[in-house]
Amino acid sequence: MRLLAASGFTSALIAPTALLAAAGAGGIARESGVQWSAREDVLTSIRDVLLLKHEANAPMYWLLILVLAGAITSGRLRRLWWLLACSVLFTVLSVMATASDQAITELLTLPWWNDAFCLVALAVFGLAMLAGQGLTTLMDEQQAMAVLGQLVRPGERVMNDPSDGSPWMWALDDVHPMFPRIIFRGEHPRMSADAQTLFNSFQCLDADPEVREVIGRYNITYAYVGEGFARADFTRLYGMRDLSAADSLELVYRQGEIRIYRIELSERPEDSTAASGCGRYSRERT
Repeated sequence: MRLLAASGFTSALIAPTALLAAAGAGGIARESGVQWSAREDVLTSIRDVLLLKHEANAPMYWLLILVLAGAITSGRLRRLWWLLACSVLFTVLSVMATASDQAITELLTLPWWNDAFCLVALAVFGLAMLAGQGLTTLMDEQQAMAVLGQLVRPGERVMNDPSDGSPWMWALDDVHPMFPRIIFRGEHPRMSADAQTLFNSFQCLDADPEVREVIGRYNITYAYVGEGFARADFTRLYGMRDLSAADSLELVYRQGEIRIYRIELSERPEDSTAASGCGRYSRERT
């Protein structure tokens, strides 16, 4: 957070100077009549921006992965929304300057001499912040999954929400998740009865006999909640919501929004504080 605050403060100092310099440059460019001509079509220009490929020998896929990871968890950067918005604006202007010679393009990009490289350089402030956020997120996830790999024993499984990136635990640390891939809404009716039970009602493990039976059948000993989602339109799996209220779950690891819970089923579920209406309410959501 200190790094993000420092980058935001630095950008706040640089922005007014950059705008004043741009205004002056626009006047000079207008008087001199010097402008850069369009050199690519729109699709090529968009591709170069998305793949961070400007006069480079090869696209920087590794940096793109960090930017995407940062974008997925950009909700943590709410206080710097204006910097991200500026980066989006300058990215759009860069594409326009590269792909179009229309009058509106020349008017909007004139303060920067219609130079796509200058515009991309200004967009980099937000992209760098997203990449830093992405790196932090990936490091947190990798560390959490490494801890999970030390906790889970052979033959045991982990309850997870497949939309938050948690299926990677299998590839990274040889930990078997209950849901090893994303399951889209249209697939729900074709899921097995056990999978649907966990999907909809796992948080009722204190009181729901069916949930408890499935947990025992598959030897599920831990539950993992990741940070962010693979797509912006994904939400938390219903059965994985409000896990902190379950008496049968012990929080053993926390980092940011990441949580690891150990499953210790209570011996007398009828006495659980979560018993009242939990299973009935969750099944109404299916």
